[in-house]
Amino acid sequence: MGILTCTLCREDSLAIDTDYKPEISCLQQSKNQELKRLGNVVQKKIGEIQQAGHAVCKDNQFFECVLPTCGFTCSVHFLTPCVLLALQSRKSFVIAFRNVTSTSDFRHIKREIFETSFFPVDNPCNALYIPTPIEEIKGNNSPFEFDLTSVPDDVKRRVRELHSNPMAWWMGQAAYYLLKLRPEVGAKIDEGFDFTQQIVGVHIRRTDKLKYESEYHSVEEYMAPVEDWFNQREIDMMGKKNLPRKRVFIATDDPTALDEIIEKYPEYDVSYDQASIENAFNKHSRYTDVGIQHVALDVFRLTRCTFVVCTMTSNICRLVFELKQVKNGDDTQSVKSIDWRYNYHKAALPSWHVVTIQHLPSHGNELMLEVGDRIKPMTQDWRSGYWKGMNERNKKIGIYPANKVVDFQNIR
Repeated sequence: MGILTCTLCREDSLAIDTDYKPEISCLQQSKNQELKRLGNVVQKKIGEIQQAGHAVCKDNQFFECVLPTCGFTCSVHFLTPCVLLALQSRKSFVIAFRNVTSTSDFRHIKREIFETSFFPVDNPCNALYIPTPIEEIKGNNSPFEFDLTSVPDDVKRRVRELHSNPMAWWMGQAAYYLLKLRPEVGAKIDEGFDFTQQIVGVHIRRTDKLKYESEYHSVEEYMAPVEDWFNQREIDMMGKKNLPRKRVFIATDDPTALDEIIEKYPEYDVSYDQASIENAFNKHSRYTDVGIQHVALDVFRLTRCTFVVCTMTSNICRLVFELKQVKNGDDTQSVKSIDWRYNYHKAALPSWHVVTIQHLPSHGNELMLEVGDRIKPMTQDWRSGYWKGMNERNKKIGIYPANKVVDFQNIR
């Protein structure tokens, strides 16, 4: 049996400055191409289920997904499991938008506002018909388990084999189906920006997020990985004539963060959408058609960046990470979170955590972790970066760092 040899290939789609193109192995390149092919199969299957449900719009042919009271990307992450549940149940989903008029209920996203920027992904069924309860669709599975009966077994198997974070790939497929931009909106992504050359995206989430879910992080914390990334590029290009320009795209809800970066990092070319920052800063305008459009544009701009620095406590960061897996194949190394590792559903506890890095306790209430240990999560603390749970190996209960475990993800 012969041995397959593989040399390095140039990835033209990631081409950057004249004398520098990141190299990717032929093996990884073929894996990414196969992941894109599998993605096309999944997108077609979702569409078939949705269209079949619309054609026979009657009792038990569809189930309803109710939008929560939260922002745009938060709502997307509540809807993505519905897409996977459609693949599991072979029933189409209908989004229940809340039609509220009270000014105190501004955090509800209305259908007409969503569909100003995106094509409809469902076809609301006649109110005379009663949808199947979503609880019946979910069954007893945890939020991290899906039995995708409508997807061929070989597709699920190949995704597990090819991608380093299969759940991120599946969530990306679900989000990609939901977020079909209207052409006039999609045309604005590149207006005034150049994503054909290497550029690092930085998403800084502050304002109301700091009250409940996230810690404050200085611009220096965000820019440190950016500096490291460009320093590595300079090492890669050592001896070549044209060093890459240091370019960053900033998306934030805090205008002072942008001002600080411009002042403290004058060697960088800084690009940003001023209107987007102003809309994000105003908690009321975020939920208007213009505000949601700006958030969506920032998300898609960040997915076009060569490398992204953000915080996974933010739904925007997690959505960018997921969509990058659809766009580029296995692209998990192109996003750096300065707080949490990727977790597809922040509001739910995974069935298990699997330890990837050994941990020696520094305090009496910490667990000792060995690579491969399975931990049953009990509670989470987004601010401290620690979970509390039980180590299945020795049945001990304690806290453990989130950056040394990954979620157990089960797509059957």
